[in-house]
Amino acid sequence: MSISTNFDFCIINNPFKDDEYILFVTKKGKTYLDRTIINDNNYNKVTEFIEGLGYIESEILTFEFPTNSNKLRPKSTEIKDILLEKGMSYNKKLEKNIYRDFNILMEQSREPMTNLLSLHGLYNNNDYPIEAIKPKKNVPAIGEKIKLYFYLFLECKFITQKECLVSFGGNFISNIDMPTRNYMQKVESEFIRVENIKNKNSIILKSCKNNEDFLKEIDYLKSGAFQYVNTNMLDKNNQQHIDMDMFNKDNPNNILTRTYIYSIVEIMHNINSKGRVIIEIEDNLNFDEMLYFSNKIKREKKTEKNNLIDILPRKKESKELIKILEHKMEHFSNLEEYEKALLIKKDLQFVIKKDKELENLRREKMPILEYRKKFHLQ
Repeated sequence: MSISTNFDFCIINNPFKDDEYILFVTKKGKTYLDRTIINDNNYNKVTEFIEGLGYIESEILTFEFPTNSNKLRPKSTEIKDILLEKGMSYNKKLEKNIYRDFNILMEQSREPMTNLLSLHGLYNNNDYPIEAIKPKKNVPAIGEKIKLYFYLFLECKFITQKECLVSFGGNFISNIDMPTRNYMQKVESEFIRVENIKNKNSIILKSCKNNEDFLKEIDYLKSGAFQYVNTNMLDKNNQQHIDMDMFNKDNPNNILTRTYIYSIVEIMHNINSKGRVIIEIEDNLNFDEMLYFSNKIKREKKTEKNNLIDILPRKKESKELIKILEHKMEHFSNLEEYEKALLIKKDLQFVIKKDKELENLRREKMPILEYRKKFHLQ
């Protein structure tokens, strides 16, 4: 009996653990992990079947065989045959893209502090006084909560030159923008510790706030830009990758770069509203470091409340945003894509309402906390 023909899958060798593999599931025909498939009525049916084979869903659309399982782990070829028999299709392009992403991760893991919300020892020398770190709380047990402060970022993962996935991430160390990471603001959230099946010595914390909660705190006029850089240039003669370091300085135009400017109102619907921020800490010392930086951001947030925002530039930005949304709504209406046009219309009505409130302000400056309470997304 078929479980679903609307799902594709692929199986790859686990690059972090020898002799293990990972199973990925996505929407049929997609070459990336399309999280919207969790809304498919058959998604639970598929996950229950895979879990019945002894796997656990370690992340959304990602399944692994637990190392402490009493069951005999099937060979990857056996799992492949079983899922093919159940109506699912094997997606070679998805496999290729995931291998590519893992290769990027492996390269980034060799660089210090690439993912700064995942703390793996920030200070391993005598330049930093460890004695200065005095956590006020012990490491929470499974199911216990702790409040943390961090820098909220909007992150973009390019699938193609014109497609990307956007999600919220965080950082304890820096609020500096990167080509695919834009700083939003300082935030706080309670986190709950969840069990880490793969590594009992590692601490995993999941935010109690979801992405929808974080969105509600952000200025409706917040904007940013993501930069796409394609360094995968090919030699047309032999189709081999060229070492970019050989000619970047002499011929920089060989790198294709495109910048995409956005308003948070335009892309907020593309963010998984139920997603949460995940923190992984390797040991107790790193937990102490995390608390140190969390307390530092908490102090910064308290100081920030005294800052003032200039109102006149905000009024101009609001008018420009209205023009952008009106143009997009008209564009999709002309294409007879009425669902998209209707969604933009609702956003436009919200912006117009906020714009009127902003226009009625007679002050030139406004305290930042008062401004955010009045002009945040909702």
